[in-house]
Amino acid sequence: LPNSTISMSPASLFLLVELFCRVLNEEKYAVMEDMARDVTEELQRQEVTSAEGQDLERHAYSVNDSIRNPNLRNLHILAAV
Repeated sequence: LPNSTISMSPASLFLLVELFCRVLNEEKYAVMEDMARDVTEELQRQEVTSAEGQDLERHAYSVNDSIRNPNLRNLHILAAV
């Protein structure tokens, strides 16, 4: 069908694009959840966090709380990003 074209109403096209975007967003969300799980499992494996769950912000503060150097510990939580 190299020379064929598909005719679609603007409303149908809009719905198709919305569905495609929703599927992509769900896939992105699943990838981010997997990454958060992997990061938190590694932090727990290395015993640098005492936080539970996959909330990365909670783990960031838990890691920050264990830093002994006050100058480093008192930097903004995203200072090294």
